[in-house]
Amino acid sequence: MVRDYILKLDIKTIQDYVHNDVLNTSLGANKSNVGGWQSPILWSWPKELKELQTFVEKEIPEYTLQSLWFNLNGYGDYNLMHKHHDGKDAVSGVYYIEVPDKNMGRIYFETDEEYDPQENRLLLFPADLRHGVRKNQSHKKRISLAFNYTRITRSGITI
Repeated sequence: MVRDYILKLDIKTIQDYVHNDVLNTSLGANKSNVGGWQSPILWSWPKELKELQTFVEKEIPEYTLQSLWFNLNGYGDYNLMHKHHDGKDAVSGVYYIEVPDKNMGRIYFETDEEYDPQENRLLLFPADLRHGVRKNQSHKKRISLAFNYTRITRSGITI
């Protein structure tokens, strides 16, 4: 149900973009996060993530981007069990950008699957699959990117 990929993208360029551009805003959102920080939603891929976008869209060509956002979890931060979409025709993903330590909060799914965060790891899964993130036990911060794609219908309208 969960597709797991270890990519070989230029992680340093992505990390620099996140530290220099994304984290320089005080704006944030509170969704499923308990502590931590979530960026405002973006509606398109930043150019620094073009290589990741290309990979994702080759894996799910019948889908189009709905939204994406960045997550930063520090010591003790976690995400409650949640889902991203109610319908069956959507795919969610998480990509780990910065994981400088161990015990930084595994992502877990209602299917009893669990995955350790790892730099350059991409997980794709049905958007209606409930999942959460365990507490970060490290005193370092973990950064990830989450996104949602919806199916393209024959008329070109997304659902």
